[in-house]
Amino acid sequence: MKVAPDLATATPTPVTGRSPEGWTREFQFANSRVRLPQSPLVWNATSSISMPPLPSNTELHVALDRASVQFELLSASQAVVTTANCLAQGRFAGVTETRGRVTDTTDINLPGFPRVNCDFVGTQKGTLSLRVTDYVSQRDAGDAELNGHPWTIRSVNSLQSQSGGFPIARLGYEILAEGKVLAAVETWNVGKVWISPTAGATQQEEISVIAAALLQYTSLLGMQDT
Repeated sequence: MKVAPDLATATPTPVTGRSPEGWTREFQFANSRVRLPQSPLVWNATSSISMPPLPSNTELHVALDRASVQFELLSASQAVVTTANCLAQGRFAGVTETRGRVTDTTDINLPGFPRVNCDFVGTQKGTLSLRVTDYVSQRDAGDAELNGHPWTIRSVNSLQSQSGGFPIARLGYEILAEGKVLAAVETWNVGKVWISPTAGATQQEEISVIAAALLQYTSLLGMQDT
């Protein structure tokens, strides 16, 4: 993915132990180890809508996909320092029309979905909220707050080799403080993490929590798509 100029001097750290498909029990990046005490929970529901009045051969429905995960951030001594609870949601509206033996269904992703919300407790206390701002280009934007420190999150949708910024897919995220990119996390494939050498020790700890949540979110999206 395309890395911001602010991270030109940052060396990327590969994510190890993470599967590019589905979820993994434990993975690691930089000095952070992430563990899932249990498998994520995935469920969905679909409800029909009778209003407004529709032709007898047409049905309007809304589908809700939800996936939740709890993960732990471990210290060098394997002690749990921060626990996160995250909920990812997708919501779709669909129209099904039946004409004789032919059934045609059109699904539309509702504005603001998919999205994820996380709560953190332990050494790092706070929240994270992220939602799609443009579903077609898969652009996401959100924020986090840890121990009273605000962070901004935005998706990266272009490759490093691109000369322009035309969006390709959701490749990863930038993590900003006071308008400056202090970190980035590549969430496609196995993953990589960049942390600016200008980030202080406290900021690096908070970045690790945010990066872990973003890596988990991308895995949840993959589970919802299957």
